[in-house]
Amino acid sequence: MSNHWNIGKEKLYELLYVLERIELIKIVRKKGKTAQYTKGAKIFLSDPSLYYCFKGNIGSAREAFLVMCFSERYEVLTTTKEEEGDFVIDGLKVEVGGKKK
Repeated sequence: MSNHWNIGKEKLYELLYVLERIELIKIVRKKGKTAQYTKGAKIFLSDPSLYYCFKGNIGSAREAFLVMCFSERYEVLTTTKEEEGDFVIDGLKVEVGGKKK
């Protein structure tokens, strides 16, 4: 992203932090990772309906919807291995499926 936007890594993480604080995006991190520079985190728009407004990926909209619904009450984390699922919610592994799942 920093190459695409032509900004440095530090500035990119500052922008992501601000976007998360104003609740425009939601960053889902791996278990035990709270650092700002968290590799493997997933970034979603906070409001899943925005994916439809911008003709975004339907799979990302589904995942954003799940994150929006569950993150208010439960800790939502990304899995350490993608083949195990998409998220860990309150200790349960969850896979958000598409047409072939």
